[in-house]
Amino acid sequence: MCARELAAPGAEPLREARAKCAERRKAAACDEELPDCELPAGTLADGAPCAARSQCQSRYCKLEGTCGTCAQPAAPGGACTSPVDCAFGDGEVASCDIRQGSSAGTCALWKIAKVGETCGGTTLCDASGHCMAPEENATTGSCVPNDDVGAICDVTRDCKAGLACVAGKCAPRPKAGEACGQVDDCAGGLVCDGTCKSVSYVGSGEQCDAARRCERGRCVQKVTQGADGQLAAAGPPTCVEPLADGAPCGQEQTNNGFLCDEFARCLGGRCVLADPAQCR
Repeated sequence: MCARELAAPGAEPLREARAKCAERRKAAACDEELPDCELPAGTLADGAPCAARSQCQSRYCKLEGTCGTCAQPAAPGGACTSPVDCAFGDGEVASCDIRQGSSAGTCALWKIAKVGETCGGTTLCDASGHCMAPEENATTGSCVPNDDVGAICDVTRDCKAGLACVAGKCAPRPKAGEACGQVDDCAGGLVCDGTCKSVSYVGSGEQCDAARRCERGRCVQKVTQGADGQLAAAGPPTCVEPLADGAPCGQEQTNNGFLCDEFARCLGGRCVLADPAQCR
């Protein structure tokens, strides 16, 4: 899919940007933000056929199946099925608030504030700070710097990068074998499963959990329905292979944990991998 997108009509700026990004990444810090790695605008105008947003001047391809047309993303309050459908500007992020029992929702816009700026409502603090309200029932607060080791915290988000909120205080992230609370609290390369463990990868049909992840496909917990109508686990979760491109798909397969492979979509009862060059 990556090769198809890079070769797609209108995606010439993407090819140049990805080459620059790769070179910059070699010497950059892991968490450094690089403008060359952001998605550039494509060259196709609104109304042109597309399959990927990198083809479009608007950076948005409104899909109807495997193909669609370049268009303007939805404004706050507009219809969406994912955050990609929603417009946002500099210093903002967008979300798609899915309605309960539906696959569709409405776009919402969130402003990103720096330390010292007001937060609350639709304004969030950036990664260097968290929102501190002056009193319990306040509707707004101020972004304050994330805390250092020993500071009282509610969640890991309150602590500086590299720390976790452990037993209510910011502390170094737990190491292998140490107790942990949240899945992402552990030191780099480890995952929390009651204690911090190294991540391993297992094949199709093998048992999986937070620390034993699937090489391909998904970790699926199969269930059975008892005489009383209640659902119960049918053995431990296991890895299930994804459906191949072209394979039958639908609700029956989904109910049994079988989904189309990465980047493919279930259209017309078959798993289909889009090819932007075929969109006309």
